[in-house]
Amino acid sequence: MIEKAVVTPTGIKELLKSYDWTKSISEYIWNGFDANATRVDLSFKAHASPLDTIYEITISDNGGGISKVDLPRKFQPIYESEKALLSNQPKHHSFPHGKEGKGRLTFFTFAGLASWITTCKESQAFVTQRIRIHSESLDSYEPQQIVCPKDETGTKVIFEKISGISKHEVETVLIPFLKREFAWFIELKRSEVTLTIDGAVLDYEDIVQERAAVEYNKSIIGKCFDVNFVLWKEKLNSEYSKYYYLNEENKEVWKENTTLNNKGDSFYHSVYIKSSYFTDFHWSEKSSSDEQVELVKSRKDDVFKDLSEKLTKFLFEKRNPYIDKYTEKLVKEYESEGVFPDHGKSPVGQYQNAQIKETVKELYKVQPKIFTSLNVTQKKAFVSLLDALIDLGADDRLLEIISKIVDMTPHERSQLAHVLDYANISAITKTISMIKDRYKVVGQLKELIMNDDWGTTEADIQKIVESHFWLFGEEFNLVTAEEPKFEEALRRFLYLMRGDGITRVKPKIDHPKKNREMDIFACRRDVRSNSIDNIIVELKHPKVKLGQKELGQVQNYLDVVLKEPEFTAANMNWKAYLVGKSFDSSDSIKNAYESANVHGEKYLVQNIPSKRVKTYVLQWSDMFSEFECRHKFILDKLELDRTRIMAEMQMAKAKSDVVDDAIKTNTATETATWSNPKKPIGSFV
Repeated sequence: MIEKAVVTPTGIKELLKSYDWTKSISEYIWNGFDANATRVDLSFKAHASPLDTIYEITISDNGGGISKVDLPRKFQPIYESEKALLSNQPKHHSFPHGKEGKGRLTFFTFAGLASWITTCKESQAFVTQRIRIHSESLDSYEPQQIVCPKDETGTKVIFEKISGISKHEVETVLIPFLKREFAWFIELKRSEVTLTIDGAVLDYEDIVQERAAVEYNKSIIGKCFDVNFVLWKEKLNSEYSKYYYLNEENKEVWKENTTLNNKGDSFYHSVYIKSSYFTDFHWSEKSSSDEQVELVKSRKDDVFKDLSEKLTKFLFEKRNPYIDKYTEKLVKEYESEGVFPDHGKSPVGQYQNAQIKETVKELYKVQPKIFTSLNVTQKKAFVSLLDALIDLGADDRLLEIISKIVDMTPHERSQLAHVLDYANISAITKTISMIKDRYKVVGQLKELIMNDDWGTTEADIQKIVESHFWLFGEEFNLVTAEEPKFEEALRRFLYLMRGDGITRVKPKIDHPKKNREMDIFACRRDVRSNSIDNIIVELKHPKVKLGQKELGQVQNYLDVVLKEPEFTAANMNWKAYLVGKSFDSSDSIKNAYESANVHGEKYLVQNIPSKRVKTYVLQWSDMFSEFECRHKFILDKLELDRTRIMAEMQMAKAKSDVVDDAIKTNTATETATWSNPKKPIGSFV
């Protein structure tokens, strides 16, 4: 007898239009598990041809089967509306997975005919039936009781007249889909269920990022909770990141979303918690009287509250290193796209640059969704707004704007408020550390130079300065130190500026003074203005007084430079510095100052605009004074006690110890050198 469903075939297909063949096949597998099957087998028959096209698909399970009484409910669904059919309201139990009758009609997406052979136990006897449905007549089904001697229940569904599915598509499309669909469920059921494909157990370890197991016991009032955590590499098909609560018999009693869902950070996870504590647990969140609360285990228990706190802390601990990688990736991406505003390389600018980057990192950790789906223009606008509001100290305004971008709970709003404070503190802390270290280095250098008792040599000074050439500019890269010849300096310069390999033919310099040796040669390249700025530094022994002879030495360096085409491109600028403890009695340096005074620059003694060359002479006392001036604003803003910083500096007894300590002190962001190009020389560093 042919039975009729209420909805027409066209109506059914319209209601099920969101299904494709992969989702349809997964629904039939779910039907088996919904019927309490412990094993579901999926198999394929393919033509022996180069295309290996599939002509038959079979899904078998050892579930409870379908009784004759249940046939109308299973195969004659009455759908009142599409909303009722496709309802995805949150459920607190994994079974039943699908709406009854929903999956059994989706085969039309990949097959022309479906046949069910199902055996159930009725009145102590095993009864087997066959049901057939054609894709062109989904509103009709043909039930038929058949003789099939079996002593176990189960259902086999055979799909025929397959439409364009190959073995290759099974391996590359269907199997990955099934991994994302069933991995969390197989983890939930542990060794209780099995899903096989052509006889092989579905292996989903390739989508597992991490596993962890912890046990909470004595710390929670003698209760024992076994917790198993799985971090997924990919987003699961339709299952959110959830807590699954199981009783001592390993049966699921409740499930709910974790606190880290829908954050936009790709932290996909499942947490399975097993304990006898969950037996007879009252899960309803409805308010109960105090008397009822005392009689039943509920969410209001201190035990459950303690567990929830520990689970939340555990998830954040797992998420932090994972999300840190993404924040670093985000910052690098924003840097490459020019999203961050550039406040310059002064200590104040470095502080502001660090502050906005730290704020973006911490905001991303709390609410990654803020930064998703933005184009470069939107990123720049949003980060510039953050930067402006931070500078104004308008944290409340910032929170209001972010609240309009994403829907935040009061707890998340509180977290973001804390983050803004933390980001500021973090940036300030890093800046304080940098300033303190710089003061320490300057203090050590001052002591070594100004106190003749140390017996400081020119080499001692050079070792310290080459490790801290921020003394001459925050943005420079060291090209040479330890006095290599000009030819070697040129080779290293080319390596930094354009990546010339050092194994190439060495450049030749044809100049009688080519064997001159520079103490320090540093450079920077600004891609925005396509300019290259270079500095030459000549450091003199504390006992050597600066005069015309020493100034002439620096001018000799420049003479060699300006006669070499590789050094004199139209976009190159040169500055030379002569630095010593004091001047000689000839007044030659003072006279040079007066001659160059028309240009209005401190310490300038020579300016050749046509060749883009400037020469400066400084005493060490000038250098130390300039350091104080450059750092004064940031020190005042951070309210640092400079006297206290200097008092904390401990001078060692041996000169070598002082020099070594000054060299090792980290006072700035790491920059590239000719032998260690950790940063591209394509922008300021």
